[in-house]
Parts: sequence; structure tokens; C-alpha cells
Amino acid sequence: MYQTLKQDLVSGAFALGDPLNANDLAEALGTSRQPVMDALKRLQGEGLVDILPQIGCQVAMPTAADVEDFYEVFATLEGLITSMAARRRPDAAVERLVALAESLPTVATGDRVQDNRRYAEANRSFHGAVHELAASPEARRAAEFYWDRSDFLIASLRPPFWQGAPEVAHHEHKAIARFVGAREVEPARLSASEHIRRFGTEVAARLRAGAAQGEP
Repeated sequence: MYQTLKQDLVSGAFALGDPLNANDLAEALGTSRQPVMDALKRLQGEGLVDILPQIGCQVAMPTAADVEDFYEVFATLEGLITSMAARRRPDAAVERLVALAESLPTVATGDRVQDNRRYAEANRSFHGAVHELAASPEARRAAEFYWDRSDFLIASLRPPFWQGAPEVAHHEHKAIARFVGAREVEPARLSASEHIRRFGTEVAARLRAGAAQGEP
């Protein structure tokens, strides 16, 4: 139940701020209301759902300032993990990382990503490969939380965030792969941090634009 609802949220099945009716969800999932509420409470703890007393449940609707704070912490963490990867990576792993960086444009044509989910999965695969090279279970556990929430924020924007220009991200991924491959620790850290921070700036800007237009 929890995993099903989380996957729906992370993949963008709902928009930010959408109402979530526990009874409707229970009926759609073929279960009772209590397991759904238990799952929603757990998801609230992960920042994906808001449970509002006397009102009900909704998909989380963070402020632009909240998003900026989240991505600032996320950028710091991702930079640290990438620096660990540059320091620890085995020689044989570099080719796979470069190949993953190069694979991202294959799911995009021109300046529009054709398949949001495929692009998100390819993006996650690249960064997951970096995390593997860091060889730190503790770091990977911490990263999973931030990546899930970031994927949720990006996928839940309307129109989908990935329907933008992927070229900048492609160049950033190639730079990260190059620095990790060359064991350039500090450039690897900075490139990864700025990559994540840029996404945070763009997500926050989209939220501010929506608020200015009176969107929920």
C-alpha cells in the first residue's frame, strides 16, 4: 500500500496540492481505509503528503522557500557523495558512468523531453551509478530520501518539469562523469552541487510563477 502510493506520487500521477480522499484511494486499491491512512501518515513524514486537521489529505504543496532550502541541503549531500565517488571509484567503473551520461539525450528530441518517466529513470540511473562508486551505504541511504522527494517535486509540477531543455543537464552530467573519472575530487563535488542547486532554483521559480498566477 505504502509503496504503491509512493510510486504514484514520485512518478507524478498527482499534481502538487491535489486532494487525496482516503476512501476513494481505498476503493481504487481494493483495501480498507485504515491501511491507506497508515500509508498517508508515513508519506507525510517524507514530505510527500499533507494531512490537514478537519480538512483532509492532499499532495504536499511546499512553498518556493521550502523548496530552495530542500535543494540547498540536497546539493550539499550530492556534492559530498560525488566527491567520495571521485576519491574511491575503481578504474573499471568509469566507462559505465560515461555511457550513462551519454544515454540521457536518447530520451529527448530537440528541446522537449518526449517521455518524462523514461528521462527521470535515466537521470536517476546516472546519479545512482555515482552513488555506487562512493561505496558508502550510509551515504546511499541518505541520498535515497532526497532523490525520492526531488523526483516527486519535479514530476508533480504542471506541466511536467522534464518538458524543458535537457541540453544543460546533459552537459552537467558529462562534466560530473569526467571529474569522477579523473579523480578530481573538488571539481566533482562542485559540479554535482551546482547541478542539483540549479534544478532547485528552477523548481522554486516554477512554484513562484504558479503562485503569482493564483494556481493552487
